[in-house]
Amino acid sequence: MNPNRRRLCARALGAPLAAALGLTLAACAASPPRPAHSQLSYARTFDLVLAAMVDLKMDIPTQDRRHGRIVGRLGADTVSADLQLHVDGTIRVDFAQQGDADPALLQRVIETYNARLSASAHLLSRPPQ
Repeated sequence: MNPNRRRLCARALGAPLAAALGLTLAACAASPPRPAHSQLSYARTFDLVLAAMVDLKMDIPTQDRRHGRIVGRLGADTVSADLQLHVDGTIRVDFAQQGDADPALLQRVIETYNARLSASAHLLSRPPQ
């Protein structure tokens, strides 16, 4: 292949590739930042998510440990958390909010969960006394 043709092919492929990458990054920035990962046991992670919602004085109409779903309600807003166990042993927690009476509620739930998760991890990493 002659060098000019190679350059033309690279240029022709480069523009759509750059556009696709730009759209992908824009889509990532626009999606809500809601997944969290845990290295703790499934039961412990479930308890931490539940405790985070209780800390915020949410009513908990759904606690389905078997299917990994917790639903909390505060006023007109509902926050759900879905736990997924991965093959590598990590647990992914997906948070979602329905209702917009308190737009910051979801972020507070996630921050409370992360604080509890950090505290748990810190306690587990301490050497025995």
